[in-house]
Amino acid sequence: MNFIFLIIISFLFTQDNSFNRWNLEKLYSNQLKNKQINSQNHKNIIPSNNPIVFEEYIVGPGDEFFISFSVNDIVFSDYIVISQLNDIVIPSIGMINLENLSLKESNEKIKSIFAKKYTDSNLDITLTNVRKFYINIFGTNSGPTKILTNPLDKVSDVYEKIIKQINIKEDHNLTYRNILLKRKSVYYNIDLLEYKRLGTGNNPQLLEGDEIYLKNYTKYIDIYGGINSPGRYEFKENEKLADFIDVCGGYKNDIETEKIKISRFTKNKELPSEIIVNIDNLDLFINEYDHIIIPEKDFSKKMVFINGEVKIPGYYFLEENMTVYELILKAGGYTDSANKNKIIINNDILGDVKDLELARINLIPPQNRSLSEISYLQSRSLIEKGSIISNNKEYTSEILAYNLNVDDKVYIPVLINYVEVIGAIEYPGRYPFIDGQSIADYIRSAGGKTNKSRGNIYIVNSFNQKIKVSGKFTEIQNGETIFVETKENFNTWNKLKESMSLIGQLATLIAVIQSASN
Repeated sequence: MNFIFLIIISFLFTQDNSFNRWNLEKLYSNQLKNKQINSQNHKNIIPSNNPIVFEEYIVGPGDEFFISFSVNDIVFSDYIVISQLNDIVIPSIGMINLENLSLKESNEKIKSIFAKKYTDSNLDITLTNVRKFYINIFGTNSGPTKILTNPLDKVSDVYEKIIKQINIKEDHNLTYRNILLKRKSVYYNIDLLEYKRLGTGNNPQLLEGDEIYLKNYTKYIDIYGGINSPGRYEFKENEKLADFIDVCGGYKNDIETEKIKISRFTKNKELPSEIIVNIDNLDLFINEYDHIIIPEKDFSKKMVFINGEVKIPGYYFLEENMTVYELILKAGGYTDSANKNKIIINNDILGDVKDLELARINLIPPQNRSLSEISYLQSRSLIEKGSIISNNKEYTSEILAYNLNVDDKVYIPVLINYVEVIGAIEYPGRYPFIDGQSIADYIRSAGGKTNKSRGNIYIVNSFNQKIKVSGKFTEIQNGETIFVETKENFNTWNKLKESMSLIGQLATLIAVIQSASN
């Protein structure tokens, strides 16, 4: 009987230990049963721009540690995630609560408990992945109501995520200077422009339960002139002019410090009043819809440019009443290979001015254009807008006396002595220019006329004018073209078809007239 009683007692004791061991193993198993999932999450960690501060980072549910130790016959190396109750369970150590502890305090607490149980062994622990949680977003018309974030993200990080998801047409004036962060019933003002431009201001990292409140702003301030980032900005209450100028990038180098102007609307007045302030008196508060002008000193550098066959090509300061010839002298004069009879002047400012007449004519179908409109198109195609081109010695001399304008670009071409002979010529092409030589001499040098010549000879000058001349003409200029007119290619069959078509049209016309007469 006593023997049976001892067996029963032994069985119950064994069962109780098994039950306790089963509970601990179950708890540990539940914590580690997603080992493969945790490992995969570890591989998918997205690096953060915000570093972890060991003494400040507060651990919480979802943070993942990697813990490794070897003691006696126990070897452990694995990932452990903090539970929703801020607990972790380490085999052979037990459950440890980490609520409201920093990362440093958590490490110290875990190692302290381990050292009390195992004095001759070391424990290694590190944070491998941070937790993720949702925060609520309010105030947008098209943006998300929740954003997935983590304790390393700041308000600016979440704001960037929101911007990527909004419809710009519905939230085109989304606030960036008057953001509200609600944390445990306390509201904090966030100015991301100040943080971005100056690196100051409030931009905290986020915690569980945080809420962000946005809106589309309607109040603004304009600032222009001698400021590095001019434009329209969202209005912020209780901001001084000096602070606002800092947020806008500060002053440019040369400003009129005594003439800063603020146009300000006041109550019951339709027109704004003007306030003049100086740089030493910027403590006044700005108002909504203020229009601020910071005058700049006029130190604009007016330049001209010369290139081509001059000794020192490049940019030069435009002096008062400076002529083209004076610019050439400043550039060291002509080179030995310069063509002093030619010059080209362009101006990009004038070239960018739209030719409204040309645009108007281009809208008209070609068959409906008048002769003057066709002539305008042809004339405009010969020269670029804002340009001066001369291939004539006398005209070039006149141009050298012209006064230059800002942004003029002067080009002196290289001297190439040639005359081009084309058309009904045996050997058309380029031939050396010889002053005083006649047209007939050039044609003779080119092998003479072919049997396709009609006998007419033309000079095409630098103005693209075609002038009929005789073979005795000797006033040809360097670079001009001699054109010997060719006979038209005659196709008998095509001419016959055209003639028959014309006869048919005449016959039809005669028949119509006779029918009308009858």
